[in-house]
This record gives sequence, C-alpha cells and structure tokens, in this order.
Amino acid sequence: MANFPSVSPYTEDASLLEIEREDNALRAPTDGGYEFVRPRFTRRQRRLITSGFTALPHAYFLTVDAFYNTYETTQSFTYTLPTTGEVLTVRFAEPIKHSHKGFGHTYLWDVRFKLKEV
Repeated sequence: MANFPSVSPYTEDASLLEIEREDNALRAPTDGGYEFVRPRFTRRQRRLITSGFTALPHAYFLTVDAFYNTYETTQSFTYTLPTTGEVLTVRFAEPIKHSHKGFGHTYLWDVRFKLKEV
C-alpha cells in the first residue's frame, strides 16, 4: 500500500489540521419530545482529517498533485498523523484544493485536502 508523499523539509500547516469523527447514530424523534438513538453499525466511528500545506514550492506541489491523480477518491493509502505519528489507512474524501500564491518566477502553492479513515 502506498504512503502519502513526503515533501520534506516542508510539513503540513498545523493551523489547517482538523480531525472530526463521523456520526454513526440513527435517530428517531417521537411526538413526546423523546428521541430513540442507536448505533448505525458496530464499527467505531471513522475519523475525517482536513489538512494541507501553505507556501509549498512548485516541485513539491507536483508531487502531491501526481499522488492525488493516481489515487483520487477511490483507492486507499497510508497517512501518518503529524500530531501523534499514528499511521492510518485512508482515502481522499474529496478532490484536493490548491491555489497559486507566488509572484514572478516564484511558484508557491497552498494545498488543502480532506481524508477519510477506511
């Protein structure tokens, strides 16, 4: 299984990292104001990870973009959480977003991606 590409010495921007849990509950409200709740499935909740890079040089941007073009949103790969070092099996939850922020001959990119634990 492939690993999310390393763009060392550049690291993910810590201010962009968000981790949330998917809600797996089924809810049924009643007329009396109560709510019946049960888990949709017995598997633990999967994590949704949003992260990205700020001011990534063009060569490293091409590495991340080529990786996305290979795996898109259909194939899984491994990703290491930068905060804990935990290795997760994930896939892209949506297409990556990138914007150019360089001037002149400096090609810098802001890259955002969202991953879903498999």
